[in-house]
Amino acid sequence: MSFDYTKTREKANSLIVKFGMPLIVRRAQTDSTTPWNPEELSHTDYPGYGVVTEFNRREVDGTLVQTGDKKVLLSAEDLQIAPETSDLVVVDGVEYKIVTINPLSPAGTVVLYELQIRA
Repeated sequence: MSFDYTKTREKANSLIVKFGMPLIVRRAQTDSTTPWNPEELSHTDYPGYGVVTEFNRREVDGTLVQTGDKKVLLSAEDLQIAPETSDLVVVDGVEYKIVTINPLSPAGTVVLYELQIRA
């Protein structure tokens, strides 16, 4: 007997949308059409929803988790891409780097992503 986690993902999304906020996952891409200027970047924004919280004091060790880091529970429902550590997360107009990504994916179905972000 197997469990269908798509309903769990839908419920998680419902709660994140209700109690969270809209945010953006921003992916930078190099413009390969200009070989003489390969450093030119363009950005593609992917809308999503997340719950943004602070790390508690016990979790902040100054190395892996630094003061000011935030934790995001990012809904996987309707998110067009899987976040990568090279992406940025935009919360209230402020860009944050993604430090770590921990997908909650029982039986291969991504329910949500837990992100550590840093300004």
